[in-house]
Amino acid sequence: MITFVLILLVLIGIHELGHLVAGHLLRVQPKVFSIGFGPALLKWNWKGTLWKLSLFPLGGYVRFKGDQELDSTDPTTFWGCAPWRRAAIAFAGPAVNLVFPFFLYFFYAWGHEVPRGPDDLPPPPGAQIATIDAPWAANISWTITTNMYGSMYDGVKAMITKAPTQDTLGGPVMIYEMSKAAEETTIKQKDLGHVIDLLAMLSINLGFLNLLPIPALDGSHIVLSGVETVTRKKISYRTRMRLTLVGIVMLFSIMAFAIYSDVARYFL
Repeated sequence: MITFVLILLVLIGIHELGHLVAGHLLRVQPKVFSIGFGPALLKWNWKGTLWKLSLFPLGGYVRFKGDQELDSTDPTTFWGCAPWRRAAIAFAGPAVNLVFPFFLYFFYAWGHEVPRGPDDLPPPPGAQIATIDAPWAANISWTITTNMYGSMYDGVKAMITKAPTQDTLGGPVMIYEMSKAAEETTIKQKDLGHVIDLLAMLSINLGFLNLLPIPALDGSHIVLSGVETVTRKKISYRTRMRLTLVGIVMLFSIMAFAIYSDVARYFL
């Protein structure tokens, strides 16, 4: 359970931190940074932002100055700033999730001692031990991460072209089972590699998912900001609210099917 919760906190935290840092860089003041939803377990104020760790760690959010004022013209508010700034803030969260695995694998590999064969072939018995230096670690990390990108892309494409089934879609229970298995293997083999693999895979999944142009996700903010940039017209409050409602219904439907898939694996 501890590994499961930590994985969720890390994935949500780095995603929302991407939004927050982008907002600071683009001079749009973050007012609330929350990991989780519901009642706050911990909260504190720092540099004009209310930081919260909430009860249900199944998501998070950054609330920017003026994020409820869609007709604002104040350039320091989320809806009053230029559309490209909103797109950049929205993109920053998924971008952090997508590059996070590279750093995970880099720092995991760097300094490891491994037997090395000639020309990277499988090492023969008694091969000399080599220490993985920074360039070698970067190459390993790049190879593993880009292969993961390809696998995740194929998975997303398959979901778009073919309706997901209960065998291919899972929710919190599936993630918990995977984290428990990774934790047990890590303890048995005394190697964090399995937890690193799971964290990297889920991070890339989260990044890809949030870039989908579904209303209420980051991808929708990017697309709508692009439309406003091209047309030079602000999308109306009513249109945004309707799109958001559609997006919420879609997300809840996906979540409900994922939870059903979790339950079906046990009882059906």
